[in-house]
Amino acid sequence: MKQPQTTKLAFIVKDNKIYEKEYKFDFFGGFALSQKQKTIDAFHKEISKDGILDILEISRKSKNQLGNALSAFNLMITLDNNKYPLESVYQSSKVFNNNIQFIEVLNLSPLEAKRTIKERVEKDNLILTAFKCLGIDFPLFPKTLFYDYIYVVALIQNPNISKEIVNYYCYTDVEFNHKKQFASQARACAIFKYLYDNDILKETIEDINKFIQIYYEVIIPYRLELL
Repeated sequence: MKQPQTTKLAFIVKDNKIYEKEYKFDFFGGFALSQKQKTIDAFHKEISKDGILDILEISRKSKNQLGNALSAFNLMITLDNNKYPLESVYQSSKVFNNNIQFIEVLNLSPLEAKRTIKERVEKDNLILTAFKCLGIDFPLFPKTLFYDYIYVVALIQNPNISKEIVNYYCYTDVEFNHKKQFASQARACAIFKYLYDNDILKETIEDINKFIQIYYEVIIPYRLELL
């Protein structure tokens, strides 16, 4: 029987740009970690055919301890002197119609926060209108702007982790389905790498308009229009 295949995005920092390239490779089904890691190996093998060898899988399925620590479920961000999982902060920052925001999910686990928001959206037919965090109102567009921004902030706050990210040039997330989802922790790491390499991390994070400018100059023009 022929091995089934799947497609995933890789985020590549090259020629001072961030490229999003779709790869097709063998898929190993099942919930076992070993099956996920076989799929990751197949993914990275396909990427290596382009001559890219410094690849980091960023998910809880990663063989690399660094990639595991960079999962949005594991990476912590500090708000008002308290630490929270990045995913919980992302969910709590969503603002819906009638200015509804569920700040309380900050204190839930990432999985519980995600599930709670999903249930409330479905129950009350809520529509996402913006993001609000760190005293800043973030627009819905460009898509993934807010997620990438707070992820980069979290990386800056965790230098013991982020200092290792810049040794790679390609980032993947085997759990990210680019045909159904928008935000990717692998994309956010590629953005961090770009900002670090250009020595503009601090100034870009301190001015959301500069971060938006980076999006239109470096990210959007080189991404696949798959969504």
